[in-house]
Amino acid sequence: MILRHWKRRSNLRYEDKLLLRYARKARGTIYAEVPIGIDDWSPVDSERRYLDGVRVPSVAQKDAKAEIITYTPGRHNEFEEAIESREVEVIEIKRKLNRPVIGQVMVGVDIFQREYKCAGITPVIVCSIGDGLLESFCERHNIRIRQIKGTANVRRTKSLRSRS
Repeated sequence: MILRHWKRRSNLRYEDKLLLRYARKARGTIYAEVPIGIDDWSPVDSERRYLDGVRVPSVAQKDAKAEIITYTPGRHNEFEEAIESREVEVIEIKRKLNRPVIGQVMVGVDIFQREYKCAGITPVIVCSIGDGLLESFCERHNIRIRQIKGTANVRRTKSLRSRS
């Protein structure tokens, strides 16, 4: 796993841990904290928003490395070159699948399409706790759910250790 200009492992939030586990499984390059809604077409009263991640799959998936790069303004050209003419994933992360995260990924895809040129976009929600009804909705609207098992109790385990 390659982490470039990302957070220290000791400072990872729960969602960061989910992203790290997803990156190990999915491979390819994930640009974390990608800004959207800041282009010329954006209304003046609109504010900048951030996608949790944009994944660019590796061409040769078998030998692919997993990499997370924090998006910075200095990496803008690198990012645009990486996604040009490529299929990408727009990623939103939450502990539990819920309606707000579905809205975030749907709006994120819409804004991303306006700002960046790529061959196609797949919305992806990474979570540790699913919801059957919402999963059905996501399937009908072509939103992929990537449920990462075994991370639901990270905080609880941590607090139990600190009491010992």
